[in-house]
Amino acid sequence: MKHDYTSVKNIYSASRRWKDTYLERGISGLRDTRAGSSGRPRERELTLEEKNARLEAEINLLKAENELLKKIRFAERRMKK
Repeated sequence: MKHDYTSVKNIYSASRRWKDTYLERGISGLRDTRAGSSGRPRERELTLEEKNARLEAEINLLKAENELLKKIRFAERRMKK
């Protein structure tokens, strides 16, 4: 069985980090802190102002998309002539 050197190095590195953390902070230093702040915002009910702002932004995006599509169609028609 051949081991990838990088994975062995990563395992060694992680175990070293865990050991140093344990020696420095004890068992509480090894607690997974990602559970409370995963980076993804929690789902919550939006206020009417927030809903309105999102809808306006979506409308503006769709308008811009429609304008771009019109320009593309116009350019395609000109190329066919």
